[in-house]
Amino acid sequence: MYFTDGTSREYDTILWATGFHASLPFVDESLLTRQRGVPLRYAGGIIPAGLEKLYLIGMSAPRGPQIPIYGVQAEIALRMIALHEAAGEGGAGIEAYLSALQEADDRIDIVRAVWNEQMADTQRLLDALTVERKARLLEHARA
Repeated sequence: MYFTDGTSREYDTILWATGFHASLPFVDESLLTRQRGVPLRYAGGIIPAGLEKLYLIGMSAPRGPQIPIYGVQAEIALRMIALHEAAGEGGAGIEAYLSALQEADDRIDIVRAVWNEQMADTQRLLDALTVERKARLLEHARA
């Protein structure tokens, strides 16, 4: 990652709290898939399409109070980070997994009920992924 002051550093995970601005100046624009000028995302707006280990907190703004939203998004991002860490160097492939099972969304302003459904679906899918990974580890340990 390169910063405006000319410094650079390697990071394994990036958490970017963007608010309403769909700007990601630290990501090469060619890596983003945009629709109507906004990056397409999964997991209730947390995971950008095509990118692993990048978590966008605040790019979705379900109608109503925002403070609880950021906490919910952060908890799910932490859960995803834990899955990546448990999977080892190659990561857990969460973006690929979710992109096969969810529709990408570009909405920032979103009806709260729709966003709640997206978050519940994401939790369900992460539960299933966690169970599958644990079963695979047990099977490997028995072999």
